[in-house]
Amino acid sequence: MKKLFCILLAYFSVGQAFAVDAETAFGVERVTDNLRLGGNDLIGTIDNILWYIIWLFYFIAIIFAVYAWFTILTSAWDDEKVKKGKKIFLYVLLGLILTLLASQIITLVITVLTDEASTAWAESLIDSFIFR
Repeated sequence: MKKLFCILLAYFSVGQAFAVDAETAFGVERVTDNLRLGGNDLIGTIDNILWYIIWLFYFIAIIFAVYAWFTILTSAWDDEKVKKGKKIFLYVLLGLILTLLASQIITLVITVLTDEASTAWAESLIDSFIFR
């Protein structure tokens, strides 16, 4: 227990100094940084709410990853517990991939909705498919 406490203390004191901002590392950028949650712009408010939900999913994935790691670590090489931990970790990775894809789709939709040039491009694309 003392060793685990020392490792966690070292991680949170030194490891966070070298942490990379997730928004820039994975190409996830906020479209509307200057808007607040309760702003007058409906699209900005929806964007902020969706980003809070996305970050909640990231937080839940981290919790489940730690749980999977703890399950494997305390399994004493019991095959059932190791399989359970690996299965949980696989689902965590799948959830992270889906969350990353969802955040990219949200970014694309918000960009199209807020940028008039993109809106004109999207409308011409939709018209070309509908009125062909």
